[in-house]
Amino acid sequence: MCVVLCVCSLSGCLITEEGCASLASALRSNPSHLKELDLSYNHPGDSGEKLLSAGLEDPHWRLDTLSLQPAGVRWLTPGLRKYFYELKLDPNTMNRNLKLSDNNRKVTHVEEDQSYPDHPDRFDVCQLLSRNVLTGRCYWEVERRGNVYISSSSVCGLSCWHSVLLQSLL
Repeated sequence: MCVVLCVCSLSGCLITEEGCASLASALRSNPSHLKELDLSYNHPGDSGEKLLSAGLEDPHWRLDTLSLQPAGVRWLTPGLRKYFYELKLDPNTMNRNLKLSDNNRKVTHVEEDQSYPDHPDRFDVCQLLSRNVLTGRCYWEVERRGNVYISSSSVCGLSCWHSVLLQSLL
């Protein structure tokens, strides 16, 4: 007895709706022994997803497993940029010696206290938080001058805690 199991992994190969249409056309015109097709981390779009999902129902395709998630246009960005998040700084947490500018994208340490309204989340020390809830892989860029500390932390239930603190001295 001979069993042929064919797996095709195209995960993260920048495949779009157009690529999925071509792949579905090729599989329709030349059915193979393809049992598993992994197209995760691509952007098949609605039509690409429908075309390939139809292959699961087509007995000529012999396709048993189709992986399409995660999917979306962000996965078409090569390198780290696909994980980029624009941090939204929270002015309610900002210490009074920090000043926001450039559409709340730039933070500057100033000597004079800023007249921010009282808020229970405001820090007494020179720091502030981001409003973003970051999940999964994340990437952001920071341009800094002087003595700067950048911290990232996460809590996963009661069982684990992770923190990163980067110090920069120029």
